[in-house]
Amino acid sequence: MRHFFLPRPRKSIFSCFSSLVLEENNFTVNARRSHEREST
Repeated sequence: MRHFFLPRPRKSIFSCFSSLVLEENNFTVNARRSHEREST
C-alpha cells in the first residue's frame, strides 16, 4: 500500500477521506429517512 501512496499521497488520502465522508453522509441520510417513516 505504501508504494501506492508515495507518488501522490495528498490526492490519495483526500480521495479516501472524501469517499468515507460521502458514505457516512449517505448512511445518516438513509437512517433519518427510515426513522421519519417509522415515526410518521
